[in-house]
Amino acid sequence: MNENKKVVSFGNKLLLQVLSVVFIVFGVTMYFVSHYSQKAAAEDAEKYLNQMAGKYASQIENEMIPFVTFANGFKAKFETALQTNTPLNQDEVTQYLKSILAQNPKAIGVWFNYKDSVPLFKKDLSKVGQKGYKKDGAFFPYVIRAKGEIVLDTGAGYSEKDEWTYGPMKAGKAYITKPYIYPVDGKDVLMATLGIPMYFNGEFIGSTGMDIELDTFAKMSSSIKIYENGYAFIVDDFGMILGHPEKKLLSKELIKVVNNDSDYVRLLKDAKEGKDYEFFKKARNGLESFYYSKPFKIYGTDQHWSFIVNAPKDEYLSNAIFIRNFSIIAVFAGLIIIAGIIFLSVKKLNVNLESISSGLDNFFQYLNQKTKTTEPIFIKSNDEFGVMAKNINENIENIKKSLNEDNLLIENVKDIANKLSE
Repeated sequence: MNENKKVVSFGNKLLLQVLSVVFIVFGVTMYFVSHYSQKAAAEDAEKYLNQMAGKYASQIENEMIPFVTFANGFKAKFETALQTNTPLNQDEVTQYLKSILAQNPKAIGVWFNYKDSVPLFKKDLSKVGQKGYKKDGAFFPYVIRAKGEIVLDTGAGYSEKDEWTYGPMKAGKAYITKPYIYPVDGKDVLMATLGIPMYFNGEFIGSTGMDIELDTFAKMSSSIKIYENGYAFIVDDFGMILGHPEKKLLSKELIKVVNNDSDYVRLLKDAKEGKDYEFFKKARNGLESFYYSKPFKIYGTDQHWSFIVNAPKDEYLSNAIFIRNFSIIAVFAGLIIIAGIIFLSVKKLNVNLESISSGLDNFFQYLNQKTKTTEPIFIKSNDEFGVMAKNINENIENIKKSLNEDNLLIENVKDIANKLSE
């Protein structure tokens, strides 16, 4: 019985060892498959977001070029008139500004302002009260879209307190103001003002520029779909939100919206230097997401805007997560199948070993004359155990035959001895 227990213990030990090895092999394989599939999925997602951000950043950058180009064009017109002392006709300038606005459908207004001391236009008191003229007869036109038409209105005049005047003066080049909401035809429109500095004899004399509609960028942000719940938004050089799927955030300061989060502070800092930035953060929809910021420089300025995209981690890793979960299920299913096969094999091994052990015990009892007969070992299989049982049975039969002959000889000797004794 003790030997039988050892055989069973050996079988269980073998089962445990084999399963341990299989589990380790499967576990290591699953780890590397899951690890590298997630790594590959993350790299693909980052590359995809990088390309997407670059694509839309270039698109916005190209859309801003015509505004700066046209504004520089009529700035040069005024500066040349001053340098050559060529008088300008108010009606011709008005038509010129209207033609510029007609060629830029996303521009809302065209304007210029200049110091009173600049002899660009002569004051005309007879024009007081007309559109384009101030109370002192100075010509300050503001060509604007209104009710589907391009009309002439009166500009605000020169003031260095105005951002569209002070900004270009300080920058010494094209300058775009912070975004703001302005009513156009009774509808609130998100817009910003582009200002270009004008100079005469090396002295700043005023600025000219355009009012630019930004709703296009807001619509762009709303239309972009990244996986299921990812989105994109646009931030200007001041950290103001120009485009976002949530309309209530438009023209808001990003830092205030995110409560001075350090990643966003770093994003805006790097954007001013033209550096990309990426980080992981919970998005406004509550999903852990990967963020990628692509800054781009507005043509003719020192200002950078940023196109920012985010993608939920679980969504862009969905295929890798599926592979990981499938691998886990496959490993456990494989272990169960292998354990079942090994268990049945060990059980059969134990049965064969028990048959051989029992047969040998029975034979040794026969040899020790504790029993008068012995039974052959019965194993049907044609494997090594079957061959072993057959060989043992043949040897047992030969030994039994030899023992029987010896016993018969002994009995004969006893009979002869008894007869001699008598």
